[in-house]
Amino acid sequence: MAIEPLSNHSAHTPIPRSKAIEKPLQTKRPDPHAKREIKDRLGLIGSLLLCAFVGVFLVSRYAALVTQSQDIIQIKQSLTQQNALDAALQGQVLQLSSPERILTIAEKALHMKAATPVVIGATHP
Repeated sequence: MAIEPLSNHSAHTPIPRSKAIEKPLQTKRPDPHAKREIKDRLGLIGSLLLCAFVGVFLVSRYAALVTQSQDIIQIKQSLTQQNALDAALQGQVLQLSSPERILTIAEKALHMKAATPVVIGATHP
């Protein structure tokens, strides 16, 4: 059996044309079901994106609400502490500004004497 060179053999035989090339090109008409399916998919994707954006917005608003709520709690605690301190200081002011205390300090510490005798708590006639 002798092997013939490939170049000689292929030069003499014609290349068969495929059936797809011989058929005239037909214009494809868009399938209405395919268009509807594409619209449905785009609508679904758009709806999902809208839901995702709304979800992100709601989560961010909730986070801001939680942060503000924590700030309000801290401010209320600070206000309660300040009110307690204010009440304690008001009591101290009342104690330090009593007439008996002022008279005692004036007489003993400052060696002051009243021009007329002072009676605290007595009413004048």
